[in-house]
Amino acid sequence: MVASPRERRAWLESLAGWIDAYPLDLETVEDDRLLRDRAARNLILQVTDRTGCGSGWHGHSHQVLTRFLDHWAVAPDVAEELVEQAIGGRFLSWTGPDAALVDDVAERPAGSLRPDDRARSAEPLPDHLER
Repeated sequence: MVASPRERRAWLESLAGWIDAYPLDLETVEDDRLLRDRAARNLILQVTDRTGCGSGWHGHSHQVLTRFLDHWAVAPDVAEELVEQAIGGRFLSWTGPDAALVDDVAERPAGSLRPDDRARSAEPLPDHLER
């Protein structure tokens, strides 16, 4: 019982590190496509490695990619739509994606972002790990 919350916290801290490693500036988003593609690709690979592509791993991948965009102030509805369009049933439980599929999924949200996709709130997003 003690190990599970610790394991979950370690996973969340690891994800936070990966998300912070790939800053996303919506003002230069069109020039930073390679960085954005790499960020999404690495986040997907972190999820596949962590989950072993078991039952529902694709839902967690969706959640992680959406959180990445949310963290960098992409409007929540835009983030959700971009990730849904990118994954949209292409990942399946118990089946790991091949490299070409990961690359294609990673390119989709990044290629569709625009500077005006910023969240409208001036308040910073809550940092649940910090709390």
